[in-house]
Amino acid sequence: MCRLFVPQLCSRCLAPVSAHELVMYARQQIYHVDCFVCAVCERRLTSGQHFGMHRNAIYCQVSLRLSLCSHSLTL
Repeated sequence: MCRLFVPQLCSRCLAPVSAHELVMYARQQIYHVDCFVCAVCERRLTSGQHFGMHRNAIYCQVSLRLSLCSHSLTL
């Protein structure tokens, strides 16, 4: 079966994602590997790491906990 590549944009930088690039997916969104970073501390997240999302922003576990504890994020 042949699959056609449909050009997509990275959800963070909005630049095109080419068919041969490694990418990360989260909630039907696509990210360049270098763009898959925490919205607070900008730590790059890798495959297998736990993360949270709020309003389409990605948070590492530490930043998510700190933000929820300080109530700067409202769910």
